[in-house]
Amino acid sequence: MPSVEKYIQAPDGTSIFVSIKGSGPTLVLCDGLGCDGFIWRYLEPMLAEHFQVIHWHYPGHGFSQMPCDGDKVGVGDLRDILKTVLDELGAEKAILFGHSLGVNVSLDFAVTYPEQTSALVLCCGSYADPIATFHDTELSEYIFEGLNFFTKRYPEVSRGVWRGILGSGLGFHLAKLSEINGDLLRPADMKPYFEHLAKMNVELYFHMVAKARGHSTEAQLSSIVQPTLIVAGENDTFTPCWLSQRMAQHIEHAQLHVVAQGTHVAPLEDHLVVNQSVKTFLQDSGFIKHRASGKTKKKPVKKKKVRKTV
Repeated sequence: MPSVEKYIQAPDGTSIFVSIKGSGPTLVLCDGLGCDGFIWRYLEPMLAEHFQVIHWHYPGHGFSQMPCDGDKVGVGDLRDILKTVLDELGAEKAILFGHSLGVNVSLDFAVTYPEQTSALVLCCGSYADPIATFHDTELSEYIFEGLNFFTKRYPEVSRGVWRGILGSGLGFHLAKLSEINGDLLRPADMKPYFEHLAKMNVELYFHMVAKARGHSTEAQLSSIVQPTLIVAGENDTFTPCWLSQRMAQHIEHAQLHVVAQGTHVAPLEDHLVVNQSVKTFLQDSGFIKHRASGKTKKKPVKKKKVRKTV
């Protein structure tokens, strides 16, 4: 499907890449950290049949410029960039789709700009610091802090190791051991992710991890009144399923869909079921019209001519 591509200037001057596909009500896709859209491979084409789908790249991601101000890459800063993108495109309201860190960004936007939020679809993410619950262990916090320190202290060595692991295909095999379900996922679906991650600035990646620390919208979840669908992976180790369950309990109109045996990339692992769940949610919420279910007319039965005998 053809798309319109353009650049929009973030509040700090960074050029942000934006693609626009389809027409209709505005729907915006918010990626996870280190991602440039791989997770939407199956969802985006379906959504573009009914909506104007806006997909934007974070600073230093995909086709967006490295941040002009390196400190403006926290969740609140990404929320402000999203606000700028929607305002520049003249979108008065938008349905927000978020994956991983994009869930944090979408929730922050929804509680800050409720009047500009039509609905939420939150996939495999958290309302709070994602590192604090990584693999449900406190050790992860020290690991990420150590990696952030190492990349800043030894940037050249870090880049070499980073590209060596991710660019060689080793990243996929390591991820299969603990992060993704290799039985459900096709390697081709993850290839764009590892290719993009290998090209990304490793210092920026861990700096953005550090900037996300301590962020939370947990106290504001009960204020969200928009229709909300939460998609969780049953075996997600990055943002454990209980986070999604807690979100569903605190958001008044939330629906929860747990992908059986799914992980942090559940929208790819069981894309047929997730696509249908999302479509049904959008139909029931009035954003996609249900097809008229009128009775089908029966074809008239031709009567056989009967030859009369005298």
